[in-house]
Amino acid sequence: MFTILLANAFSAISGGLGGVISLLYAIFVIYGLYRVWTSPSSMGTKVLWSVAIFFLPFLGTILYFVIGD
Repeated sequence: MFTILLANAFSAISGGLGGVISLLYAIFVIYGLYRVWTSPSSMGTKVLWSVAIFFLPFLGTILYFVIGD
């Protein structure tokens, strides 16, 4: 019984709204990295922002749009 409930929970998360949110999240992070690497900043700044976005994807991208851009 528990395995059936667990399987249903995972299928609900992986499809539908969860999939759309994951896709939007990935697009948001990729767009942030694109903006970092096409900016006229120095290479060191680009690397630091890329590391921030890679390790803190949502927060790093928002911080870049607010502070770094």
